[in-house]
Amino acid sequence: MASSDSSVAVSTWVDLRYPSDSKKKWRSAGLANNLEATQGFIETYGAHKALRWYA
Repeated sequence: MASSDSSVAVSTWVDLRYPSDSKKKWRSAGLANNLEATQGFIETYGAHKALRWYA
């Protein structure tokens, strides 16, 4: 049986937009190297955006 090693590097940030139209990249230490947390955040945001269309 052959084995293989693989690795993935993920850089995650959120683009914040303020009422003054200024922007900032925010990085969370909680999302760094935590693929489950990153995926959960993206899924939650997607659901939020989808539900806003029905409101």
